[in-house]
Amino acid sequence: MTAALLFLGTLAIGLVTCRWALWLVRRLDLVDVPNERSSHQRPTPRGGGLGILPAIFSGAAAGAILLGTGSHDPFVVSALGIAVITLAVLGLCDDRKEVRPAVKALFQLLAALLVVLAAGTVGEVALPVIGAIPLGILGAPLSIFWLVGFSNAFNFMDGIDGIAGLHAGIAAMFFGTAAAISGGGGLLWMAIPLSGACLAFLSVNWPPARVFMGDVGSLPVGFLLAALGVIGARAGVPFMTSFLILGPFLYDTVFTIGRRLYHRENLTKAHRSHLYQRLVILGLSQRRVTLLYGAWTLLTGLLGLMYLSGGTAIRGAVLFAALLSGLGITVLTGCLEQRMSGDGRHA
Repeated sequence: MTAALLFLGTLAIGLVTCRWALWLVRRLDLVDVPNERSSHQRPTPRGGGLGILPAIFSGAAAGAILLGTGSHDPFVVSALGIAVITLAVLGLCDDRKEVRPAVKALFQLLAALLVVLAAGTVGEVALPVIGAIPLGILGAPLSIFWLVGFSNAFNFMDGIDGIAGLHAGIAAMFFGTAAAISGGGGLLWMAIPLSGACLAFLSVNWPPARVFMGDVGSLPVGFLLAALGVIGARAGVPFMTSFLILGPFLYDTVFTIGRRLYHRENLTKAHRSHLYQRLVILGLSQRRVTLLYGAWTLLTGLLGLMYLSGGTAIRGAVLFAALLSGLGITVLTGCLEQRMSGDGRHA
């Protein structure tokens, strides 16, 4: 009951703050002008993530109180707060005037380092048959890479209306469920408000979007999702469960990078090569593609919960099913492109 009230309360706050953010970014004249990488055709306000953050902070504060002092570590809360504010300011600066990649990378690394120092690192990765693989001294650099990497992956995936908010809202809900099942209460105070705030953002970002999330929202939200994986690993939620919950965005990003490397493309150049972008180019509406990725996240989230409580055989089947889902989206995209082009050049 407490979790439900916390979710509904954050959702209600988010509905108000997201509309306030829409008004604010219009006053600030923050506009996303379409370019070669864009999936939209008309200038649209950006920076709507400014409405997500107050809801997250309000909900997290209420969660820390309602769930009791045993549900959170003050040092972790402080570190996450500083990291999120840092990334939000960095993102807002980038939304207003492009920030150099080296500067962005530096602040992202500092934010990740702060959280790792406060929350600890992913100590091991448990795989079927192989068992637990201790990371040892590699735990810290790999945890930092995970935090920075997924934060950027989430930013890259925020390219069509609704896709980032829907994925984050569903994924955070699964993180909260996994925490409840495993007894890792240290996730609940953050996972539930994050879910409510991101789903509230859909009220202004659902296709056709009235405002985009912008870097001010995508960088901190992606960072918080990744942080749930690190904190969860310390609180009894296997890291592979977190990996599965975030599977659709991870798969699309890794596959796209690998495909571009294979074709010897410049990774720093703007592109529209993500699977979700290619589906939109093929003529699927942004609404349909967003719903497809939402359903995909529901699937991998359920698989993540099965991995959490399953034995060796179940965990192996779960990983196979998750990979199969990604391959299914890939094959679907390739087949549609072959049908359109007639010669299979895009497959």
